[in-house]
Parts: sequence; structure tokens; C-alpha cells
Amino acid sequence: MRIIFVFLLAIAAAIGGGATAQDAPSSSVLTVDLDRIVRESDYGQRVNRMFQADSLDLQAQAKQIENELIAEEQALVQKRATVSAEEFKVLSQTFDEKVVGVRQDQANKQSDLQQRQRDAERALLETIAPILYEIVRDRGASVLIDRRNIILDLSSVDITDDAIVKLNEQIGDGTKASEPAKTEH
Repeated sequence: MRIIFVFLLAIAAAIGGGATAQDAPSSSVLTVDLDRIVRESDYGQRVNRMFQADSLDLQAQAKQIENELIAEEQALVQKRATVSAEEFKVLSQTFDEKVVGVRQDQANKQSDLQQRQRDAERALLETIAPILYEIVRDRGASVLIDRRNIILDLSSVDITDDAIVKLNEQIGDGTKASEPAKTEH
């Protein structure tokens, strides 16, 4: 998200004067809460719901796999009395390798889901860049800074509410725009 912020900051910094400020007090520096835009805009909420559902699906899969592995382990323990020590050692090692593989596969799925979520948030921020540009231009500002980098500011220089309203008006939940990240089931 920092890369997109730098991109947005560069766009905002490239804006020259010459634009007239609207009703808000004029300031050459404005702030925005990008995380809040992701959380509160219709687009961001849709993306978050989508990934929450995918995360719940992944958790359910993990629980099912865990139950299957427990049953398989119990069956292996029961075989211990009926097979030789060497054969049990081979079966046990095979089971252990399977468990390690399953854990790695689940970790990869979780990592992939997190990456797709970061990509979707990045796409949202790329989508809002022109809207932020418009607000900054209309306010006659030359710099836009993410609120996380601010120690003290006046609320009058924060454009987050305006950005969320415009994003919701222009893009809605993003279903009509190209999807930022498709989820896979």
C-alpha cells in the first residue's frame, strides 16, 4: 500500500496551482486516511466481504483436513500392533511427510489469499487515484499525505470523507468496473 501512496503523493505533488478551492479552507497540504477508504467505501467493503468469505472457506477446509488427519493417525496407531516395527516406521514417516505437505499447502493457500487481498486493496487505491487528484486539484492543494504519516493536523485538511463519497458515487462497490482480484474456490 505504501507504493500506491507514493504514487498518489507524486500525482498530488505534480498538481500545480491555478485551480480554485471549493468551500473547504485552502491548504497546500491535504491528508487522507487510505485505510479508512479501504474499510468504509462500498468498493472496499465488498472486497473485504469477499475475502472474509474466502478466509472462512479456507478455515473450514483446514478443519476438515485436520479431522481427516486425526482419523488417519488413529488408524495408524491401531496398525502398530499388527505390523512389524520397520513397516510401522515407514508408515509413520510417510504420514509425517503427508502432514508436513498438507501444512505447507494450507500455509500457501493462506499466503495466496493474503496476497490477493493486498492486490485488491492496491487496485482499489489505483481506482481512487483520479478521484483523489480531483479533490486535491479542486481544493488548490499541491500535496496529499496519508494520515498515518501525520503527527498533528486540522480536520479541515482531511479529505477522506469526500473521497469515500466520490468513490461510492463514481465507482460504487466496483462490480461494474473491472474486478481487482478474482477469488478462487
